[in-house]
Amino acid sequence: TRRSSDLHLQRISHGAVARFSRAETAALRVLGLGADADRRALRQAYAALLRQYHPDRNGGDRTQEGRLRAVVDAYQRLRAHPQFT
Repeated sequence: TRRSSDLHLQRISHGAVARFSRAETAALRVLGLGADADRRALRQAYAALLRQYHPDRNGGDRTQEGRLRAVVDAYQRLRAHPQFT
């Protein structure tokens, strides 16, 4: 069960209120998105960050692999959110 203190209310451009948990808010930050992002923006940000942090482009740098993992986790968390379906 989510407590009301665990939810953030954020206004999106068309006036509706989207509820994001703290984890979802953190995932938005990882992907560089705002609360008003749509499904297309989510996909574009994900694709761009995958290209940027892909191991083949970074010579197996462990820090980049960690960032790639964070990007994938953030996308997995957000893609099922009603705002992005």
